[in-house]
Amino acid sequence: MDSEDDEDLKHAIALSLQDQATYESHQSTSSRHSPEQPLERTNDTQAALDAPDHTPMANKDRPAMVCGIKGLDRKQDERNRLARKRRAAISPPAPRKRTVAHAEDESIDLTCSPRGAPGKRLVEPTPRGSFEHVKSTDACIKSLPNIEPKPDLDHHKKHYVERTALQYPRGTVKKSWAFGHPRDGDIKIEEVLQKQSLRIAVLSAFQWDVEWLLTKLDMAETKMVFVMQAKDDATKQQYRRETSNMPNLRLCFPSMAGHISCMHSKLQLLFYKHHLRIVIPSANLVPYDWGEPGTMENTVFLIDLPRRKEEVKDVNESLTSFGHELIYFLEAMGLQDDIVQGVLKFDFAETKHLAFIHTIGGSHTGDTWRRTGYCGLGRAVKSLGLSCDGPLEVDFVRILRPRKVRRKDRESEGTEAGSGKLLAEIRMNFRIYFPTEETVVNSSGGPSSGGTICLQPKWYFAETFPRSLLRDCKSRRNGMLMHNKMLYARPQSSVNERCTPWAYVGSANLSESAWGRLSQDKVSKGPKLVCRNWECGVLVPIPASDVKQPVGMESFQNSVPVPMQTPGREYGTSKPWFYTNI
Repeated sequence: MDSEDDEDLKHAIALSLQDQATYESHQSTSSRHSPEQPLERTNDTQAALDAPDHTPMANKDRPAMVCGIKGLDRKQDERNRLARKRRAAISPPAPRKRTVAHAEDESIDLTCSPRGAPGKRLVEPTPRGSFEHVKSTDACIKSLPNIEPKPDLDHHKKHYVERTALQYPRGTVKKSWAFGHPRDGDIKIEEVLQKQSLRIAVLSAFQWDVEWLLTKLDMAETKMVFVMQAKDDATKQQYRRETSNMPNLRLCFPSMAGHISCMHSKLQLLFYKHHLRIVIPSANLVPYDWGEPGTMENTVFLIDLPRRKEEVKDVNESLTSFGHELIYFLEAMGLQDDIVQGVLKFDFAETKHLAFIHTIGGSHTGDTWRRTGYCGLGRAVKSLGLSCDGPLEVDFVRILRPRKVRRKDRESEGTEAGSGKLLAEIRMNFRIYFPTEETVVNSSGGPSSGGTICLQPKWYFAETFPRSLLRDCKSRRNGMLMHNKMLYARPQSSVNERCTPWAYVGSANLSESAWGRLSQDKVSKGPKLVCRNWECGVLVPIPASDVKQPVGMESFQNSVPVPMQTPGREYGTSKPWFYTNI
């Protein structure tokens, strides 16, 4: 990425943060933990992974004061939460204050301070055009009183109840809940996490509001691993210092070496007494992505895997392709070995119809280039028997900088059509959903909610940009903007009725950073795939019972809800939303 891109993005980030103060106590950070310095409590974590029976933490092991990155008083927060709950019982919800979402671009670190010296401070949202630093959280933490919480064993016994029946044994895709909209097969973050019985939570995101997140977890009973982005050692040490008083927390920092620019994966691994929940959302760990202001929507894939009843001699042989690729991704991120081994204690049999799709940051040569990025997507399509001889209809929800349109469509088809024919088919059969300026301005949150919908004028007006493929992206929930990253692929209705439709749900936008760039390695003369991002998603084939002829978007609705209005209005004289408009 050139310096001009950096300057444009910095300016856009400043613009997107101008009204952040309107959302109380909000902090978004993008960060990550290296495997070279494992934290303490490995034995405790391993015991939680191994033993089906749960033993509450002794009072002496409970944190005296649990503070988030901004220095949070969890005891006072709990008092406030209970008070809000009592008020809610006698009055309707108070109007939500609107927040400006942070610009989520894949090319730079949005929230870390200038790199270099240790002890650099976190950046707090500031007025338009400024990036001032806030007081170091070290001082905030040291100033807090040492309050010892009293154990509430009766409360624990009442609420530590876990259903042995799995909610989502074969996986499901849901829309994220949105405040002010009727509930219709959606899901709240509280329903995803189920904190009353959650033992270990491995959470990943590009943007974080740690203070908000900790209200969704039981800090005393749940061990946590945060997979975060940190480009240099100074930033890693900063985050470790600011969480050093949280004994139940580890940090994991995937590699950001070389050209890697973004840890964009949102993968969650949630360990319970009887099962492991794997969650692949498009949402960051911030309130607006999970619908609390009611302005932005996302998509969530979940699957619950039962604990193995018996030891398996060779775990690798019993793993499905989904399981192999998940483990490959976890190890590449540098996640601690006890967590990886804990994942292997669960049965992946019900994932055989799915594919775990990942993008691993860095350069990939030899045979590894086949496993990740858009090459990994094409490999998964073929391995699940989803290749199609004829052209596909493709609908992709979200875009940043689409250099990958040609390759993406070819991998979707599993064909190597000539470039002229392929381009003509793309123009007819490939639709990219991105909101017009009018759609964002007239949305529930107005222009200030469009900060994470990223497109620059210089990209759009470039000669190589596929402007003819764009369609207005309007949610089926009136007034909502969309942060979903989804691909719907289906055979042309008149060509091949035997081809199975499928969908991708995950974190990857339609960009070269997200899917990789394939070239020839100068040394080995073999293929080399370069990926700038960490991403993950899932490929979901559509059951034959749901497919209606001719194959339209309604065939997806039961398995992978279609959040946008289709086929989408062509732009005509309209122009797209540019986040520099904020």
